[in-house]
Amino acid sequence: MEPVVGGGVSDAVIDGGLAGVRHALSTRDGGAVFERWRGHPAAGGGWRQEVWGPRDERLLDDLRGTDFGALEAAAERLAAVAAAAEAVRDRADGMRGRLSDTWGGRGGDLAAGRFDGFAREARGWQEKAVRLAAAVDGARVAVSSALRDWAEQAGTVRGIAVDHLPTRLTQIDRLDGAVRANPVESLRVHGAHALNAPGEEPWSSAEVIEYLDAYCSRYEAAIARFRRDLAAVHKTTTDTWDLFVQLLPQDTPEPAVSVTARPESVAVSVDGKQYVIDGLSQPKPEPTPAQPQPEPAAAQSTGAPVASGHTGGPGVSSGHSAAGQELGAGMATGAEAPPATEPQRQAPAAQSTGPGASGGMMGGGMGGGMGGGAGGGGGGDTERKSSQWRLVGSLFDDEDPASRFDGIVGEDPANRARG
Repeated sequence: MEPVVGGGVSDAVIDGGLAGVRHALSTRDGGAVFERWRGHPAAGGGWRQEVWGPRDERLLDDLRGTDFGALEAAAERLAAVAAAAEAVRDRADGMRGRLSDTWGGRGGDLAAGRFDGFAREARGWQEKAVRLAAAVDGARVAVSSALRDWAEQAGTVRGIAVDHLPTRLTQIDRLDGAVRANPVESLRVHGAHALNAPGEEPWSSAEVIEYLDAYCSRYEAAIARFRRDLAAVHKTTTDTWDLFVQLLPQDTPEPAVSVTARPESVAVSVDGKQYVIDGLSQPKPEPTPAQPQPEPAAAQSTGAPVASGHTGGPGVSSGHSAAGQELGAGMATGAEAPPATEPQRQAPAAQSTGPGASGGMMGGGMGGGMGGGAGGGGGGDTERKSSQWRLVGSLFDDEDPASRFDGIVGEDPANRARG
């Protein structure tokens, strides 16, 4: 069921019943006469109020924006919430009473405790909803009544309307010049001085001064009363809303957190307690020593290597040549040897007799032709496996046609002999 909404908005009262009095007291109307005359040398004086101005309007603006219909609807909804919370609490109490008849033991006790806690929560909801409903409705009634009563009283203010504003302002201008040429006492004597030129309607200075003094006295009384009513309504509204705000749930302020970061640690301060996380920086690892690279074999300038261990001429080997030694893996060769699966056999010793010489010459000749790669002496090692040397990097420039080499350094002579 939707609540009945009514009551209007506070702006309608301020811009309605109070608008006429505010205009009459402002400098757009009677306030201009009061402002000009209250400090005039010919005025009676004694008026302490200031003219209606921006400060008064700011206080009045504080009363704007109150929707009395919405407050009434909110109060009714809160009352409905309170009634629903009461029904939930009664139902929880009833279920708690029937629980002991159907459930016993530790489980039943635990369930009964849960129902008791829920009933307490429901009772708390009901009490809060009742208090909020009363506070909202009380605020609506208090503010609405104070504002409307003030508007009704303001409508009874009399005597602050100026009969003809331009004429009265012109008369004050004439009196400004009259007091410079005549004593003030003579200006207050009837028939002694006229404020207008010959041929115009006579403005007796004494009558003009009497009207202006009387008007300022009425203005003083009216604005003093109007300001008292404004202050009272403003205080009522402020006190009412302050009481309402106190009933609202207060948010728990979040703890203040500060973080201090350093290269080796981070400190976090929460509610006066500091937590430090250290050990963030790790020592720099020491550089790994570089592995020594084997020196590349010296290039041979002749077609065949110089044989050792024999008295023959060039190209004759004594079983193995200097160029026939294995080259280590490295940048010079651009190749990498696979790990050995069995111990490498040793080359047979060189023979210095006649049979060995013939073998040596064959080995030397082949060594010279192959760059010392096949070895020599006693028929060679025909049981060796095929060569698995393959290129690791590029041995040639990109422009060299040999850069499209298939990656095999060469075929082992033993493989050819086997074929």
